[in-house]
Amino acid sequence: MDAQVDVVELLPKVVEWNRNLLKDLNGALLDDPRVKVIEADAVERNKQDDAQSYDVVILDVENGPTGMVKATNNSLYSHKGLRTVRKLLKPSGCAIFWSACEDPTLRHGWKQSDSGWGISGQKSMRAPSAPTK
Repeated sequence: MDAQVDVVELLPKVVEWNRNLLKDLNGALLDDPRVKVIEADAVERNKQDDAQSYDVVILDVENGPTGMVKATNNSLYSHKGLRTVRKLLKPSGCAIFWSACEDPTLRHGWKQSDSGWGISGQKSMRAPSAPTK
């Protein structure tokens, strides 16, 4: 079975930028027939999806667990939000959370939550420095 990727994006402008301005950079990924773009609120969309329907859930919301664009985004990283993400995953599924920097509060929340998963690692990456002349 071919893979399917559901992309949930709150802001239509971000979808438009990826379809037009960033098309050369992203290789027209949103035009791939396996990709379904859903313009919606991820908080609400997660509640609507079927249980155990995803192998992987990747949350790249805001710059991490503190909602700046939308205050309700904080709920994605709450105990209830983490349980909702876990419910979406198949038994051997994996959740990945992107954050601009390490977040000790989120790490602690995972450990304290009853979502049923462990943390396998936290990796920070830095952009390479500009070459010096």
